[in-house]
Formats: sequence, structure tokens, C-alpha cells
Amino acid sequence: MRALWTGFLGFGLVSIPVKLYVATEKKDVKFRYLHQACMTPVQYQKRCPTCNKDLDNSEIVYGYEYQKGRFVVLNEEDFARIPLPSTRSVEILNFVDLNQVDPIYFDKSYYLEPGDGGGKPYLLLVQAMEATGKIAIARVVIRTKESLAAVRVKDRVLVMETMFFPDEVRSYARLALPGDNIQIHENES
Repeated sequence: MRALWTGFLGFGLVSIPVKLYVATEKKDVKFRYLHQACMTPVQYQKRCPTCNKDLDNSEIVYGYEYQKGRFVVLNEEDFARIPLPSTRSVEILNFVDLNQVDPIYFDKSYYLEPGDGGGKPYLLLVQAMEATGKIAIARVVIRTKESLAAVRVKDRVLVMETMFFPDEVRSYARLALPGDNIQIHENES
């Protein structure tokens, strides 16, 4: 495995050097679209429907649609100026019981490996979390996205699960769920 990044796991005055690895991979069967006549993979081109023209990457910019059909254009310098916490740290905010976090919030899993000189504090944190049964809630930036994360122990390895923010979890309020008017008899349960 290759580390996604090398940084620090921190809480209070403690800072543990760590390496971050992707913990999961999809094993889906991947199909390609082929031109049936010659069995050549179909290409996808970036095309402007207004100008009826294929575009080079140099002609494409990032845009945020703030109103239907209205965009503000952003460039790499704009993204670089966005104030994000360090992109090389996992900042522990709190310790909680695992059952306090609904699994719907979990997104992607990563392994944290101790970096140079981090073995002892890493192991002490693992032992403390095992002894208390707690997980850590943290803030992390991976690439350019800030996320909440849960750090937990699995087989003496720190595993970090990125989490959705509450406003990213969709409401189930409009689902057609059975109500209290449905009777379930004793022999049915």
C-alpha cells in the first residue's frame, strides 16, 4: 500500500506522526461501451453545446451555479486561498462512545499507521481507547475537502472513518412509512 499522506494525529498537546492509507477498495466488474462494428472503446469528449465545439482542457474552467444559468468562475488560485485547517493533520475534538454515532454518518475508511518516532504514543492512544471503549471524533482535510471523522481501534490499528456532516444526510420525512394504524398480532412478531 502507498500512503495517501503523511501528517499528524493531534489532541491537546499530543501530536503523533501518522501515515494515512485507504482501507477499502471496490471490486466491481467494470464494463466499457464499445462500438459494435469494430469493438473499439467509445470515447467521451468535452463539448460545448452552444458553440458546437470540442474543447481542450485549457478552455475549461470551474464554475459554481449560484442561480439557474448564472455562474461565478473559480480558478486554482481561488481554491488555494480557501482557508482550510492543515491538510496534513487529524485533529481530535472529542472522545465518545461508538453507539453515540449513527452509522449513516460514516463514509470512507482509512488506516492510520504510526510515522517515524510515533510508535509509543500511537500504542498508548490505542491502549487508552481500548480500555475506555471510546472512539475519537476528529476534523480532517483530505485533498481539499474538510470532513468530520471517527477514529476507532480495530485489531490494535487506528481506523479513521470520514463522516458526513448532518446537513449532508438526507431526511426520511417524506418516505411512505407504515403508521400506527397497522395492527401486528402477537403471532406475527
